[in-house]
Amino acid sequence: MGTFYDFFARLWPSVSPHLTGPVKPKRNKKHVKGKKGEKAPTTTPKKVERLVERILLRRSAITSLPTDRLMALFRECFVQVSAALGVLGNVSALSIAGDGTPVRTAAFPRRQRICDCREQGIDSCTCPRLYSQPDCDIGWDSYRNCNYSGYHLYRITASDSRYDLPLYPRLGRASRHDSVSLVVSIREFEHYFPDWSWKRVLLDAAHDAMPFYRYFESKGTMKNNGYDAKRGRRKYRCPLMKKGGCTCDTPCSDSAYGRCVYTYTHDNPRLFPPVARNSEAWNGIYKHRTSVERSNKREKIDYKLEAGKHRSTKMWLIRIFGIMMCQHLDAWHHEIEIGLKSTLLMA
Repeated sequence: MGTFYDFFARLWPSVSPHLTGPVKPKRNKKHVKGKKGEKAPTTTPKKVERLVERILLRRSAITSLPTDRLMALFRECFVQVSAALGVLGNVSALSIAGDGTPVRTAAFPRRQRICDCREQGIDSCTCPRLYSQPDCDIGWDSYRNCNYSGYHLYRITASDSRYDLPLYPRLGRASRHDSVSLVVSIREFEHYFPDWSWKRVLLDAAHDAMPFYRYFESKGTMKNNGYDAKRGRRKYRCPLMKKGGCTCDTPCSDSAYGRCVYTYTHDNPRLFPPVARNSEAWNGIYKHRTSVERSNKREKIDYKLEAGKHRSTKMWLIRIFGIMMCQHLDAWHHEIEIGLKSTLLMA
């Protein structure tokens, strides 16, 4: 056990096992409560728009993170190998899915007083407290229909992968909204995989914010054959126009081609995306979004993510990365089995 902990220390270059300091202001006991099956709403309007503008559109520099070594190990020894084996899909036109999941670490936040207010007869003071897990707070678990103390794990997966393989994790406070986690995760994902380009990004309703549509429109994601990408528009032609001419008694246009209406993605990328909403193509593509949920299930149930009794962000992240490595190893093993069976059948 000691040997493992010595190795873990080499993967975490920071002196502190946490991302933030342990001394923090006393937290308010009033927590945002959502509805059954629904994620808690964001408490700061326009926050996503400000973050997208500052982090994504202005291309702010990414500073070094304590997870850089873990991510480098995971990227070089696992993700790149899976890409070479072809189990991630086409990395030059990648389809990715993103979603957050709660990670419960304790029944309640662990904290203690560092002031002498109680000795002075003041039982309820607002002085800072010493937190044993300073990177955790209280969030809403829509699946369990309750508040919890812990982290918010946001992950990006390869949605075209038949093994639902993870590509990048981001651990934040439990109260963090999915849309906020996406802003940071996408920027760091681009930083770690600069040579990869995206074909589409699949997200749920928690990410339904106009700044994301604007940003992904600029990335050129989600194209299909029925869309004029150069002009950024979709054409609708009168359905009564046939090869022999117009079959309508009162034609709406004198043109031999018939009347045409155009919708421009730039006007409203949410209403007029490159793939028409609720179309067969849209539904067929969007079904792959659940790959990230299946991947979360594997981590939390099959690999018992929340069974860890760790008290530091360092150990939780090492556990998460270790589980993701095992997911890639499982995919490699399955590919080898498929190859062996094919060889035996051919023989």
